Amino acid sequence: MTNSLVIYRKYRPQVFSEVVGQDHLVKTLTYAISKNKPAHAYLLSGTRGVGKTTVARLIAKALNCTDIQKKYEPCNKCASCVSISRNSSVDLLELDAASHRGIDEAKSLIESVKYPPVSAKYKVFIIDEVHMLTREAFNSLLKTLEEPPEYAVFILATTEPQKIPQTIISRCQYFELKRLTAEKIAEKVKRILVSEKIKMDGRSIRFIARGGRGSLRDTESLLEQIISQSKKEIVWSDLEEILGIVSPEATRDYLTTIFKKDTKKALNFIREIFERGKDMSQFNLQVVDYIRLIVLGRIDKTLLDVHNLEESEKKDIVDLGKLVQEKKALALIDIFSKANRELGQYPSTEMSTEIATIGAVETLK
Repeated sequence: MTNSLVIYRKYRPQVFSEVVGQDHLVKTLTYAISKNKPAHAYLLSGTRGVGKTTVARLIAKALNCTDIQKKYEPCNKCASCVSISRNSSVDLLELDAASHRGIDEAKSLIESVKYPPVSAKYKVFIIDEVHMLTREAFNSLLKTLEEPPEYAVFILATTEPQKIPQTIISRCQYFELKRLTAEKIAEKVKRILVSEKIKMDGRSIRFIARGGRGSLRDTESLLEQIISQSKKEIVWSDLEEILGIVSPEATRDYLTTIFKKDTKKALNFIREIFERGKDMSQFNLQVVDYIRLIVLGRIDKTLLDVHNLEESEKKDIVDLGKLVQEKKALALIDIFSKANRELGQYPSTEMSTEIATIGAVETLK
């Protein structure tokens, strides 16, 4: 890539309409901004990489933009928008509570609340991973949230809202960001590829979209790892080489030997992929993911629709599901998940998967 910015920063949404998969949140926020009725405190929760910090910064931009577009979209051209984009705004203060969780950091932040914004309308405070604050820090923050100055807006972000005191939550407008579907992520991947002028086949796009497991940031990091090869056209074999993965068909064939209790053939399969230099950790994850899809397909094949699969893949999954009971399949997920955790405990990385293979066959007997 010619641009030095990493993918997830280069393609971070700069307006609300670019936020992926959070329509409920965007609709409520933009309505309040258009009516000039922002809350004094927001709490954004959700798994990693779904856009909490991005949304927080968009709120800060929109509240202070001097040339607001469509009544709620930041222009990204005025001095306030530009300074926030460049991380140089003196009226936007950010605290990572994961590494600055004590009372001293909280007091320092709260002390700055006393002073009005230098050039903006609002002074915005973003506290990421807010659940990591100490009890004393939460108590200090609570006093400020109870009677904040009119110019102050707090945006709290967390992956674990259950760890936040109810007294804090009750003083915030609370939004839960959704884990993104593979289909929504695939759409974003396609737009990035078009912008980067790179071609990629559909199977590879679908794999990358599922590989992020609902996290757009993780997907974009995976995509960057692949397109950093600077090739203008990427096909499935490139993914196999770069990521050390195997094809869905290979995973299917391996599990078929397991379900048919052919231990020797299954172990030969493991030896073969190991000798081909495949990543055994990645293989175990692919196996776990495939068994998960089998369980979903057994319950109701329509549950597979949100996983952005080819029709032929869905058929393979449903057909393979006929060979195993759900309870047994769930036991296999535990076996291969354990194998992945124990990779480093053996002299050779394939040993853990070999042991899991034998264990899986015995479980099905």
